[in-house]
Amino acid sequence: MPKALLIECNGLAWASYSMQALSTSDGKGVGAIFGTIRSIRSLIDRFDPDVVFTSFDVGKSKRRRELFPAYKAHRSDTSGMTEEEIAEAKAYRDEFHRQANIIPEFLAALGVPVLRVPDIESDDTIATLCHVFKQDYTVVIASNDKDFLQLVDTNVSVYNHVQHRHVDHKNFTEMSKEVEKKAKGEIPLESWLLYRAIVGDSSDNIPGIEGVGPAKGRVFVEGCSTVDELIEKMVEQQNQKKSKVVERIIAGKESIELFHKLMDLKTIHTVPEVADGVFEQLGSISCKYDEKKLFKMCKEYEFDSICKEIGSWPSPFRRLHRRKNK
Repeated sequence: MPKALLIECNGLAWASYSMQALSTSDGKGVGAIFGTIRSIRSLIDRFDPDVVFTSFDVGKSKRRRELFPAYKAHRSDTSGMTEEEIAEAKAYRDEFHRQANIIPEFLAALGVPVLRVPDIESDDTIATLCHVFKQDYTVVIASNDKDFLQLVDTNVSVYNHVQHRHVDHKNFTEMSKEVEKKAKGEIPLESWLLYRAIVGDSSDNIPGIEGVGPAKGRVFVEGCSTVDELIEKMVEQQNQKKSKVVERIIAGKESIELFHKLMDLKTIHTVPEVADGVFEQLGSISCKYDEKKLFKMCKEYEFDSICKEIGSWPSPFRRLHRRKNK
């Protein structure tokens, strides 16, 4: 089968921005830009795909904020911070967004399609593309976001480009011990989303159920794939031996259902506003590898190492372009 590489670029760009403080001779930061295009080149070399798509966030998910107003709200919370700390945090994020907004121009020159759908997060865009491509392609999702692991199946794998960890349907259960070391055991694929819902995700301000950490969460979801199955199991346990944590899980059924819905990427393609937004952009994308523009931009941003690799750098992108036009 042909191979599709789907790259969630927000996480890739943020990792690049955090890891390398690169700047031009006049002091403009370019670490996120350089690191992202370098990483995309590396991913294409590694997986040799037939098609590549990338996606960026355009604001927070409108749908998730309507479902749960606290969603990612902590990212703008400045309580307990001094004015100087607030200013520094704002400057740090503003600089990231400045660089991130330049990356799509580089990707366009490379002939790599970029989807940026307003009010729809890149996770949802990639998950929707995954649903489309997995019918006829072997799909590799490049992201360090653990939520994508719920999409793993016989045709879909997830590659963490920060930790160089590749998870597929054959090694999922074994790799789950590496992904969630604090769980102290294996988490089956069918229980992954449920596990994430009760444990929560601090990066998105999703609290999970109080008192349920990774180790307890793994044990609680064992043998369960739905919220109803979990609650049924908890009621049986509570009847045998009283537990405050189990009691909170039973009482928190509606919260678990909400968290499950917030984290669910498996059915996101069925949400009309998501599908409509993604497919509208997908149908209008037109990009072509442009070597002259690429090297002009590399000169402008002082990416001398790329300019020196004039013989090898363009080859994977030219190959993609030829395959696309066969």
